Amino acid sequence: MSVAGDAARAPAAIAGLLLLLAPWPAMARPDAASCASYARGAAASPQVDGVRVRIKRAGLARVAEREVCAIEGRAAGATRFRLLLPLSDWNGRYAQLACDGDCRVPQPTLCDEVIGRGHACLATLAPPGDAPPPEGVSHALASVAATLLARFYDKPAARRVFLGCGAGGHEALRLAQAHPADFNGIVAGAPLIEPAAQARVLQWNRAAAHARSALTDDALRRLHRGALATCDRGDGLVDGLIGDPLRCRFDPASLACDAPAMAGRAADCLAPAAIEAARKIYAGPPNPSGEASGTAGLLPGSELEWSAAWAVPPARAPRAG
Repeated sequence: MSVAGDAARAPAAIAGLLLLLAPWPAMARPDAASCASYARGAAASPQVDGVRVRIKRAGLARVAEREVCAIEGRAAGATRFRLLLPLSDWNGRYAQLACDGDCRVPQPTLCDEVIGRGHACLATLAPPGDAPPPEGVSHALASVAATLLARFYDKPAARRVFLGCGAGGHEALRLAQAHPADFNGIVAGAPLIEPAAQARVLQWNRAAAHARSALTDDALRRLHRGALATCDRGDGLVDGLIGDPLRCRFDPASLACDAPAMAGRAADCLAPAAIEAARKIYAGPPNPSGEASGTAGLLPGSELEWSAAWAVPPARAPRAG
């Protein structure tokens, strides 16, 4: 999902922040000395719409084969962030990246790709156990970053984009509604519309995958091949994609090592624990009575993406029985 902001209103939205950030001097050109000066101005600790942003340190770093000024700090006390400003060949663009998934895994390399393209980049870094950033944090960081960019390069960013997936996608939708003028474009990938239901699905899937080390990476590859063999032809084109996963009637039991169809195909079969785990994940979590809850499970054809949602056990040879 993509929501375009009104670029024409953006300068007005951040103009008042220049006074808040007065302790940081304007920079004639980006270099090591100008980068280090941001740490000396950290005591300013600007507040944007009630959200306090504090710069902790600033110094040179190398990211994606580029020398950058790395500015690190916290917003609203707990949310860590890292702003990376290329020292040369900045393309005039700024990307702000929210944490992915459920924001419980640090994402230290989120900015690598966009830095490699010449963008300036800010990423929020939530340590394990932290929740997504509180409301208003992304707006505050966007505002502070806009001012720092203008000071560092002596000109504002020509284009600004916000990207988030999962909890970050939820944050992207919230930002689009509350502060659409902060960015030229907002990309909300797989937003958590109902975080509680999503958390229940994630816990259910993790428990199923880890039971008896059922779903290894190797088992997921076998499962995916089985789903494609059953449903790839459904749209009349064999292309490695399932055209309509909702119509796919794939039963993992068809891959059981003792199934007649799997005779002589030990490299493709699944052990009973893997079959049981896959069935649970396709079905989704039940209600407390053990009946279907209406919360959808994962679809056939998505198996190669499952390991991104949990740490699957190391690959092991499947065992029958």
